Amino acid sequence: MAKKETRPKRRVVVRNLEGPRSWAVSLLWLLVLGGLMVALVTGHGPAGLVPDLLVGLALGLLLIMGIWMTRDALRRPYASLALVGDEAELVQIGLFGIRRRRFSREALQPWLNRAPDADGGTVYRVFVRLPDGSAVPLGHHADRARADAAFARLREALGR
Repeated sequence: MAKKETRPKRRVVVRNLEGPRSWAVSLLWLLVLGGLMVALVTGHGPAGLVPDLLVGLALGLLLIMGIWMTRDALRRPYASLALVGDEAELVQIGLFGIRRRRFSREALQPWLNRAPDADGGTVYRVFVRLPDGSAVPLGHHADRARADAAFARLREALGR
């Protein structure tokens, strides 16, 4: 009877830090904008700057942009895929909690996606497709070579 071959117990972890980075940028944006608005409204702004309707409208527009940016940033969870032997554990941390799921390594499929970004350039995203058909982003690169390298590392870690 042939013995089933198992993978070594070396731990490989792939993380997507796009979510936490966008959380930090939007939080910083809102903090700076909030501080500026409080300073102008209370009359403690820079000398010679009179808060008038134009300044209020500009700050209101920036506040709306900040809220929109924060809403978008909070939709992006942090994702970590840990591979040990034939097992895989996916951890996703979002605004409303932590989700942990376990899979067999063979059930996961790597996927590289090329799409236009908001500035008209190209962005490459590395995903892992789960058995239920959903895809979890594990990388985000503007440079094709870096995206290919990240995709190759994920394929190697999954044994493809």
